[in-house]
Amino acid sequence: MALAGIAATLRTAAQGRKHAEHLATENHEHADQDRLRHERLKVYASALSHAVDQERQLDTMWASDGERSIKISPDPPGGPLTLAARDEITVQMRLLADEEVEQAWQAFVTAWEALQWWAEVGSSGDPSEDAPEHLSQPLRAAIADLKDACRASLR
Repeated sequence: MALAGIAATLRTAAQGRKHAEHLATENHEHADQDRLRHERLKVYASALSHAVDQERQLDTMWASDGERSIKISPDPPGGPLTLAARDEITVQMRLLADEEVEQAWQAFVTAWEALQWWAEVGSSGDPSEDAPEHLSQPLRAAIADLKDACRASLR
């Protein structure tokens, strides 16, 4: 009888140990997932800061008095956004992002660079000059796609 009791105690202890090991592994996996989600959230926020900045620039309204252009769109409250370097975001995207988010970021960067090229080379330099639709529309679409991809990735 005593041997049966000792065997039952040992069996219960072994089961408890296995259960504790399983819980520790699960907790470690959850902590890793939480850490990855937090890192993704930070890089997605940095990427979306660029998207919001570009969206604001596309929507800026200007007026002209014949000699100079005057910005008539109100600035948002608070200080200007501090934008992380695009290359830094690109590296972080390659390390952390879901494939869909990384592709959406690349599409945004490509559309932004096309518009910047026009602004530096093809425009008159007048801030009130609207960007051509064939350049602004892909940028707007890329901004929307980036927002959607980031939201979907974090669900």
